[in-house]
Amino acid sequence: VDEDFIRRGLARNEDEFNSITGKELSLLWHAPYYHQTEFIKNAAVKAGYKYVKAFTGYSDTVTVEQENENPFYLYLNSSQLIDAIVSSLEDGTIIPVSAGKVRGTRQDYLYEKLDILIASILNQGYEIVDVRSIID
Repeated sequence: VDEDFIRRGLARNEDEFNSITGKELSLLWHAPYYHQTEFIKNAAVKAGYKYVKAFTGYSDTVTVEQENENPFYLYLNSSQLIDAIVSSLEDGTIIPVSAGKVRGTRQDYLYEKLDILIASILNQGYEIVDVRSIID
């Protein structure tokens, strides 16, 4: 992966998004799995993007099988994820929520319980705002 690879990938995403939606893509980006290095962030900035850093303490894509194979992966069901996320909130936290199914076993999916996640965030006294207001 070099700067040109990142730039070409971002440009391809813009083209595909525009061809599907007819709209311009917001120039906000994160690397796959929110993996970040200074090199990756700088390459995105040079391509005109703002890098979005998100909370990655817990993942809604970890499966039972992954946890069994490697204890580094912590499987949490949606209720446990919500509790863990809400207890870790700070001003400016961006919470990634994956959409879709993963290969492997999950009891449930966080996207199915967005209403509970949102209510829990609001009950803690936090506001939900547009991501642009956080990174600008």
